[in-house]
Amino acid sequence: MNTPTVFALTTSRLCLRPLQPTDLAAFAAHRTAGEQQVRYHRWEPDATAGPADFLTGYAQAPVPALPGSWATLGVAERATATLLGMCALRLEPQQPRTAEIGITLVAAAQGRGYALEAAHRLLRYCFEDLKLHRVVATTDCLNHPGARLLERLGMRREAHFRKNAWCQGAWADEYLYALLFEEWDSWQLQ
Repeated sequence: MNTPTVFALTTSRLCLRPLQPTDLAAFAAHRTAGEQQVRYHRWEPDATAGPADFLTGYAQAPVPALPGSWATLGVAERATATLLGMCALRLEPQQPRTAEIGITLVAAAQGRGYALEAAHRLLRYCFEDLKLHRVVATTDCLNHPGARLLERLGMRREAHFRKNAWCQGAWADEYLYALLFEEWDSWQLQ
């Protein structure tokens, strides 16, 4: 009998893997964290769907997802399997070999290099496994740690979109960052 293969991307400290039912408490706490923690998240509370519904939807999405759909992975500590946050990948439906990525971590996991490690592994998957040409990411212009993370990954700021994203009840400005395969390849050699 063949056992189905579970998708996972690993680093020395992390495992990027599909969300699991055991992640529900950590997932719910992260989604409903205080204003400081979620102020840059683009999701809006949904009175009809609780965290379990969201988790189920995320867990069932294939990786990579169909173009235009997000595939969300849990970012878990390998040693303890503790969910530290989530990262996501969306293949662009109108641009072949292009994807958008995102990452969010719980407050307790921030400042330890986990976001850089997880995002770097996700970029490696995009360029080396999926053979993508271009990967983009957006961040709220006020999210200075997010912008620094993208720059540390070698991504370059390409645009400043004014009041283009509805976030937490107000219009927000966003930066668009991008990285091409050839930039990734040369950055890897440094």
